[in-house]
Amino acid sequence: MAETPLMFGDVLFQLVRMLVFLIFVIGMAVAFVTIFRASELDYAAKAAREVGETLMVSGASDGRGVLVIEELNKYKIGDEPFARHCSYGYKATIKTTDGKQSWEFGMEPQPGMDNALKATEKFPIGLKHAGSEYVEYTGKMEITVHETLLTQLSCVMEMAYETGVRQTMRHTLTNQDAHFAELSDVKSSMLTASSIYYDMRFALKNGKLCAVDGKGEPISICRKINAPFGGFHVKYKYDVKAAGSDTTFAAIPVKEPINAARCSDIPNDVVATTNDEMKTVALCVDDKELEIV
Repeated sequence: MAETPLMFGDVLFQLVRMLVFLIFVIGMAVAFVTIFRASELDYAAKAAREVGETLMVSGASDGRGVLVIEELNKYKIGDEPFARHCSYGYKATIKTTDGKQSWEFGMEPQPGMDNALKATEKFPIGLKHAGSEYVEYTGKMEITVHETLLTQLSCVMEMAYETGVRQTMRHTLTNQDAHFAELSDVKSSMLTASSIYYDMRFALKNGKLCAVDGKGEPISICRKINAPFGGFHVKYKYDVKAAGSDTTFAAIPVKEPINAARCSDIPNDVVATTNDEMKTVALCVDDKELEIV
């Protein structure tokens, strides 16, 4: 029996149905990304509120939510006093209503990282001098939190040291993370996209975690951490075509300082199994995901 040929109307119907399905898939993908980003922003805003609320009842205040000027005078940019969020750094900006007095302290966001996850919350405040029983000034406090690769690493490293248990985190290395690395090499081809290679190093400088260059000099904003650390260096290939490389970083309690880019390069007999054995924390990456050279 001869096959019945498809009519133009049938073909058009199939094309329309395929187009509708394609639009649906694209719409779902966009909605997922939007919802995911909104959730991240919600977490950042919550972190900003938590930091601000903690500051209001910390050693910076009289215990009743009024900030003490002499305490604020003790700190500057670079310090994160009175409050701390594990994976977000914070910067506090405080001004009196008349604008005649102001204070800033905390961790500055990494310059140039416009796409870094951040959020700002504002709080009405009262201020006074130490010993005064009354509010002498009114003003506003602005808390800005920001999350970068460095703040995330500081978090897992501290958690590993405090708990004595290996901690991991997922991070997509993008061109934004070049702020924490040195350009090592660029290889171009007429047939393929350019291959970019970075040297990423982290070290402790005066008790602060910093991205450093080959001479050990800081190349990033640094953050104070409560964890001993022997250093980290990895040379990796940046996937230009994929616009990022999904990577698992691990902070591992160890018995002695060790600098190993790959987690698989850390011998089992060096890994601490008890808090008494732990002397420091090693930072490494899962080499199955990141192309290490």
